[in-house]
This record gives sequence, structure tokens and C-alpha cells, in this order.
Amino acid sequence: MTGTIQNAATVIISDLRHDALQLSFVNDSGITLTPGQEVMLKTDGTIDKRDAGSEIPLGIVVVAGENGKRVTVRTYFTAVIKGKAIGGAINAGVLVRPNGNKNDTTFIPEYVASTTADISVGLVIKGATQNGEILIGIMDGVFDSTTAVYPRQTLTGYTPDTTTGKSQRYCYLQNITAKAAGNACTQKDLNGVVSTFTAVAPLQPDVPRNIKITFTDGNASISAFSVLVTGTGMSGATVTETFVFANGLVQEGSVIFAKLTSIVCTALVGNGAGDTFDAGWQDKIGLPNGAQGGLTIVKLVSNAVEEAAAATDAVNGSFTPTTATNATNDYEVWYVVNSEYESLKSAFADLRAKLITAGILI
Repeated sequence: MTGTIQNAATVIISDLRHDALQLSFVNDSGITLTPGQEVMLKTDGTIDKRDAGSEIPLGIVVVAGENGKRVTVRTYFTAVIKGKAIGGAINAGVLVRPNGNKNDTTFIPEYVASTTADISVGLVIKGATQNGEILIGIMDGVFDSTTAVYPRQTLTGYTPDTTTGKSQRYCYLQNITAKAAGNACTQKDLNGVVSTFTAVAPLQPDVPRNIKITFTDGNASISAFSVLVTGTGMSGATVTETFVFANGLVQEGSVIFAKLTSIVCTALVGNGAGDTFDAGWQDKIGLPNGAQGGLTIVKLVSNAVEEAAAATDAVNGSFTPTTATNATNDYEVWYVVNSEYESLKSAFADLRAKLITAGILI
């Protein structure tokens, strides 16, 4: 265990929900560990490459290191806390659970090694003898008993892309909400609506994703409508999408919304009894920096099983998983994007700074 939190010089992994901890560990694998390699903890707190599904994963290497050197790992941890080893020595790499007790002075909780009957959320980073102080990584997710939930997937075919203007990304998505016709807003009864309406209480997506609108025409009376969806995209900019009657009563959009601001029907003709409106989140999932003029899925893993390449949308920066979301499915996505625009933007910023310094621009 090293104890230092580091930021990688090169972004290997992007996470849609939070910045997981990046920690450095000593490489004791016998080989050089390179970015993208999944690793595990050894009992002495050093790390090794992960080869078997029964081995508990620590995280993904983001900064390489030779054998015996320090390696930076993007862990599966959201926090690191102190604990007291109860019931005997607890080594690094062991799943643990709290026993409900803590020291009333130091507030350090007591932890015991997990058994096959436990649900675990903590992995020991630094072990200790009985009653000694251990360090525990609190994981993003849970482990069922002492069996690793996410078996390691080898990176067969994952060759670093050296092409100018290309950059590699990794994205881990956990427990993505199932797509549904009406999980973005409360269903709207259109009977009695004059010509416009605003959907009630739009709900936020769990991850950036697209939206689908559904008009149910109970008496075949609807002859026109226009729906404007407004929100925030993955870059933080305002994005919109418009749905009109000519494209059908049921339409799935392509724009990726990280946050939903409003769903407004700006025009409606022919509504009556039995007519309703729904809007729901769908399975076009946004990828960090995916909308850069090119998007290629290198490897897609669903619930630890590699599957066929997913459909992608480079314009909106999304992919559609082959295995549909169901609120429990997890996805690991290795992908390559075109980052030439980032280089161009940086060059223009540098040029502007030089022109200001020279007094040409103010």
C-alpha cells in the first residue's frame, strides 16, 4: 500500500458518475503492467495482474510501471477508511464487512473477514494482525459473499492506437436503469388539453442517455403535435430535440441528455378521451468524449461476458449495448474516439495567448 492519491498523466478511464480513487501500488507481478491491465491485491499489499474470475479485482492500471516499481491504478473505490481487524489477522486483498461496533473515542469501526454468506463492500488495502489498524477501500458496488462478481476479461485485440488524433477511453457503467416508455416523466392525460402542455416533474437519467416519446391515441383523433425536449448534454452545453407528428406517434430520439430541463408540447391538435403522453429513457448510452467525429467500440463486456460490438452514434457520442439495460446489468466499454478537435482547440488557444502577449489582440 502506498497511500498517495495520484492523477494519471494520460486519461485511460472515464467514469460517468464520479471520480474513483487513483492510488499507487508496488508492482509485484514479474512483468511490466501497462494501461488497461486489470489488477488485484496480494496479501502483502503489492499488486499482480488479474487472471482468473475468482480473483478479486482492485482496478485498472492507468500509469504503467515495471516490476518492482510503483503503478497508478484507477481503483473501484469511492473512499478509503481506517478499520480495526477483528477475529484474527486480516491481510490485504481480503473482502471485509463491518460488525457494527466502533471505538467510542477514535470512531474507528471494527471489521471482520467476509464469509460465503456475506455481502461485501470493502476490500482491505493494508492488512494487520488481530486488533490492528487496517485500511479499507470502500467499493463502488457490492460483492456477493467472497466470490468476485466481475471476472476479469482479457484485452485480446485491444491494441494501443497510435494514429494521430485518436485517443483511447474506458468506461464502466453499473446497474443501468432499464429503458421504459414512461420513466422520464409522469404520464400526461391529454383529454381536455387545449393545445400545449408541459410534462410534469421530469426525472433525471441515471447516466446520459436518449429519450423516447409516446402518444397513445385512444380514438384516432390526433392529427398534429410538436414536442420540444430541452436539457444539458455531456459537455455541459444546452441541447434540444424536437419530435413532430409526421414521424409517428412513437419516436426514439438520438440526442444524449445528461440532465433534463423540460419536456414541452408546443402544439397539439385532435386530442381527446383516452389520449395520453409518455416520455422515457432509452438505451443509447452516452460515452465521455464520444461525440468527436469518430467512435469505435474496441471491446464490449456485459456482466463479465464479452459480446458483439454495439451500435454507435459518433454524432451524439453514444453506444447501444447489445444486452439491454435492466437495472442490474453492468457494462465495460473500451472505445476509441477522434480527438483532433481537442488538439485544434488547444492550438488556437495557444495562438490567441501569443497574440495577446504581442499586443495584437486585446
